[in-house]
Amino acid sequence: STGIPGLDKLIEGGIPKGSAVLVSGGPGTGKTTIGMQFMDVGLKKNEKCVYVTIEGRPEEVIAQGKQIGLFRTAIPDIRSAKDMKYDIGLGKKPEDAVAQTKLVAENIKKTKPIPSRVVIDSISTLSVENKALARKCILLLIEELKKMGCTTLLIGESLEGVYPDDTAPFLVDALVLVYYLGVGGMEYRSLEIRKMRLTNHIKGYIPFEIKRGKGIVVREGDIRPI
Repeated sequence: STGIPGLDKLIEGGIPKGSAVLVSGGPGTGKTTIGMQFMDVGLKKNEKCVYVTIEGRPEEVIAQGKQIGLFRTAIPDIRSAKDMKYDIGLGKKPEDAVAQTKLVAENIKKTKPIPSRVVIDSISTLSVENKALARKCILLLIEELKKMGCTTLLIGESLEGVYPDDTAPFLVDALVLVYYLGVGGMEYRSLEIRKMRLTNHIKGYIPFEIKRGKGIVVREGDIRPI
């Protein structure tokens, strides 16, 4: 389960176990909220959940989740860059990129029991100018998580709905693009499931809202299928 009931119905019940999903969008689109709801529903099922926040602090993740009604009974195991000895600056240098990526995978591998759900927010720090190297880093991370049997949400930052290094969308099992439009005092959010292997998913734009106490709510009546 994604933790978003209306969305689960549109992807044959949820994300196939062991998949790597890229959720990509700009600021304020709700991509982090999607990751937190994915964690929250796992916690309710007594699953081991690890949330990796590379650029944020664990207390910020908890506060944000609780603000929208999540993490009421339990919180995920949250790892920061400091916890993993991950250097955001070094991670951008080609000579250190692979080593930094391995730090993330090794930290998760040490978790007992191995988590069934992982969120990495965000993988944009793995981006380097050398596209071949960026592909190597992201593929390494995905392969290691798949070996552990984790179902993973990778959060990517983009302004136009496309992951900026042009590699991640081709390496993941599923690609979810999240959009935001603010007009006057109104907010319009939608998501698009560009691909999701092993599911017969809806193709089109899926409107949603972020409600206090509920998180993301899909407006099924407004869906415009392709």
